[in-house]
Amino acid sequence: MNHGWNKKKLGELTDFKYGYPFDSKKFNMDCNGMPLIRIRDVVPGRTSTYYDGEFSDEYIIKSGDYLIGMDGEFNIARWNSYEALLNQRVCKVMSADNNVMLNQFLYFFLKIELKRIEEYTPFVTVKHLSAKTLNNIIIPIPPLNIQNKLVSELDKINELIGVKRSQLKDLDALAQSLFYETFGDPIDNPKGWETEKFGNICELSAGGDKPADTQKEMNAERNIPVYSNGIDNEGLYGYTSEPRITKPSLTISGRGTLGVPFIRKTPYVPIIRLIVAIPTSVVNLSFLYYLVKIMKFGGKGAAIPQLTVPMVKDVVLPVPPLALQEQFAERIEAIEEQKRQVEASIADLKTLLASRMDYWFND
Repeated sequence: MNHGWNKKKLGELTDFKYGYPFDSKKFNMDCNGMPLIRIRDVVPGRTSTYYDGEFSDEYIIKSGDYLIGMDGEFNIARWNSYEALLNQRVCKVMSADNNVMLNQFLYFFLKIELKRIEEYTPFVTVKHLSAKTLNNIIIPIPPLNIQNKLVSELDKINELIGVKRSQLKDLDALAQSLFYETFGDPIDNPKGWETEKFGNICELSAGGDKPADTQKEMNAERNIPVYSNGIDNEGLYGYTSEPRITKPSLTISGRGTLGVPFIRKTPYVPIIRLIVAIPTSVVNLSFLYYLVKIMKFGGKGAAIPQLTVPMVKDVVLPVPPLALQEQFAERIEAIEEQKRQVEASIADLKTLLASRMDYWFND
């Protein structure tokens, strides 16, 4: 909707602090030094990389700062964690003039605008957002009372989404508690269940390259989901025409945030070394999901931590009687149904949020 607001270039209203190309030879994952914010850390807002070297205080980011990822997926996020260093290709949005524009208003505007720019940015391997493009973004400037109204409305919807997400966490905690109650700690195995190597109770494999016909949107010809190691939207990457995995299975993220499992009950294609576990007849899929989730598999690596099939195939897991696993799965289903209802509420709220953002910002 065109509200008739004045418009200016973003560079006229605020500045950006661009990250520094810190020496990667001094990166580590052993909590030595200062946490380092890299592209992959902007969302979800946490980092596992540390920099053990000299740095200038001008690159320190604090909780409450707004950060923009400038490679791959262009996004803006509010950093709500510990102090950290700003690495290259990430920038901090400096405070705007509060007499002209609220920082939270700028945040909501850029949530939409950066995705629009990303969609039309050409690339060969990775899309890049330039400082020139960022400074030349045209931003509407409504009166401050309108900005306050807009921010209040959108914040309220986000707050409701946050409440629903907290409910999901509570339900996950309930399911995990039920697992411990039924089977005990899978690492200590206090109930003395029989054990077996992961590779003997599941058919393990890893995803490869994405299919050539992969596209973002589903249609009649391409309706098979393609999953990667991502966490958002359960790692959904796009859609293709032919599945590679047809049996109910578990996928486990092997890059980025390691060891995150998802149950896959319909045919799909795994890519980018995503680990696939197809259980044998001695393992229930729901039991396996919670087992892997609680075990918290780790990985090795320097710049890109990885979890691989050879690393997990010899991991020894407890294997309780199948009948007990299936009883657990039946009890879990009631919890999963509650989760589905909460997730549906979140989807409705996200639709409402998108609609209101479209009303406020799109011509």
